[in-house]
Amino acid sequence: MTQEPFPGVFVVEAETEMVGVRHLNYGILRGKPGERSVLIDCGFPAGLDPSGAETLRRAFQELRLSPAELDVLITHGHKDHLGQAQELERLGACIFVNPEDMDQSAILNTLLMGDEGRRMLFRLVGLETYDRETYEAFWSAADGFVEGYRNIWDFPYTPIHPGESRTVGDYCLEVAALPGHTRGELGFFDRKHK
Repeated sequence: MTQEPFPGVFVVEAETEMVGVRHLNYGILRGKPGERSVLIDCGFPAGLDPSGAETLRRAFQELRLSPAELDVLITHGHKDHLGQAQELERLGACIFVNPEDMDQSAILNTLLMGDEGRRMLFRLVGLETYDRETYEAFWSAADGFVEGYRNIWDFPYTPIHPGESRTVGDYCLEVAALPGHTRGELGFFDRKHK
């Protein structure tokens, strides 16, 4: 379902096929004729969440947007926020990410991909002191976490940093640091249109 809460600002609600995540929202700001439009975050990888990817594809059709005319602003480096970045970049979109968050997310998630890295990460967070059953439950959960996500952080992107801004349509999006959920998480806001 696509709604337009403000002129040129669209919220696309997508039902997902992901366990524990019933739906997610895509934010789209339409550029003026000849300008690029903006997508904020791009959901899970299409191979793992075909219905979410299809909802986004239909929204692009409905709004007459092409990935080649799109800037994708990633709020943080988690798989449910950048999962379709590789494909969108392949189709011509420009991807923007805070490199501090991208580096941290790629490192942590890569650690979960291999046995030795996973053991090291589990030691760092104290899981080695848990009983065997709990440790194995975390190991199993990590297996599920990485399934289908190998290399999703491998795409070209343009760094974006707090304090920068970009104009799209009638909006001037300022980039703000929102550390907490991740160290380099970003938010985007327009002072004039609150």
